[in-house]
Amino acid sequence: RLFMTEFLVDANLPEQVLPPGQPKVSLPEKDGVRPTDTEIWVLARSKGWVVVTRDTDFFDRLSLFGPPPKVVWFRGGNMKRKAIVDLVHRQWPDVMKLLKENDLVEIHPDRLETFKFL
Repeated sequence: RLFMTEFLVDANLPEQVLPPGQPKVSLPEKDGVRPTDTEIWVLARSKGWVVVTRDTDFFDRLSLFGPPPKVVWFRGGNMKRKAIVDLVHRQWPDVMKLLKENDLVEIHPDRLETFKFL
């Protein structure tokens, strides 16, 4: 691996989106309620986790507060679950390389985009 970190997959993506063997963390539901984006952000920030999401909120938070955490933002639009998983798995080696130097990696069906925040 290029660097050791754990990945937290937001509820809006299937957990299988991470390739097998990739270290991941899960936040349990409390009384049937999923953690809020704020709870995810605060925990990921304090633990150094990378958030994997398709939610705009995490881009907005990076813009306002800066990293950490780093974010992998899936921007594939409406795709079937298997297509999402296949696309991310195919692009994951490049995502990992780009995360070393960037705070945000966007996964699009035809490209990857990166951003650094101050």
